[in-house]
Amino acid sequence: MIESYTGLYIYTEFINIINQYSSLSLPNIISFTRDNASNNDTFIDTYIRKNNPLKIYDIRCATHIINIVVNDILKEYLLQSTSETELLTYITTLNTPTDTSQPKTLISKVRRIATLIKYTNENRKLLLEGL
Repeated sequence: MIESYTGLYIYTEFINIINQYSSLSLPNIISFTRDNASNNDTFIDTYIRKNNPLKIYDIRCATHIINIVVNDILKEYLLQSTSETELLTYITTLNTPTDTSQPKTLISKVRRIATLIKYTNENRKLLLEGL
């Protein structure tokens, strides 16, 4: 992809890729799994309008949605309960695995956040007030 990622551009590139493979055809496509970006909404709308499929399943990526929800819940918690230095240290350790052979997973990040909440009474209180 060489242009900006507009929904129409994504649709055009998608059709070009499908046309390169003789074993693939548009009627064989029954679902799209994607994130929540608005350009993907435009892509799906364009696909439906131009191809008139019988049914298309628009599946939002669960990991992406969980990430958005957790970030939203914890945004105020992290800003209120830590200094800027502590927050920068936390973010660095969250994105940098201590064991370089294993990348940080969503589960390990959530566990780290839960541990911070569990063992700090003031943080736990702030989180519960925010919920």
